[in-house]
Amino acid sequence: MITLEQIRRLEKGVHNAVATISAVKGENALLQQKLAGYEKRITELEARLLEFKEGQSEIERGLLAALDQLDTLEDEVFEEEVGSSSDQDPGQFIAAEETAPAEAAGAPPDEPGQNEPNQSDANEQQSDDELDIF
Repeated sequence: MITLEQIRRLEKGVHNAVATISAVKGENALLQQKLAGYEKRITELEARLLEFKEGQSEIERGLLAALDQLDTLEDEVFEEEVGSSSDQDPGQFIAAEETAPAEAAGAPPDEPGQNEPNQSDANEQQSDDELDIF
């Protein structure tokens, strides 16, 4: 026979199950809302990412166009230099090179002390005669 105590335990178990199911349903609804918000945010971020990619492509195209223009300008300048140097008398070009060797090497002209030995060279010449232990 079923006792009153067994019925009360069954009723308490059912009540606990209903409360747990109710709490889980509330949590599920909250998680569904969060999921919807996250999906919306993901869609927004994907759209922004696409905009950035398009902007990046546009920037790359602009940079490539600018580089092409610089290449064209460089080619024009090079052609002008080659054209102007071929117009000169070759003997005149050689004479200019012979008179300015320091300028051709990239050194500024008439720099004081260029042809004079510095103090460390003089010290090295003196120490050549002495025995260097270290």
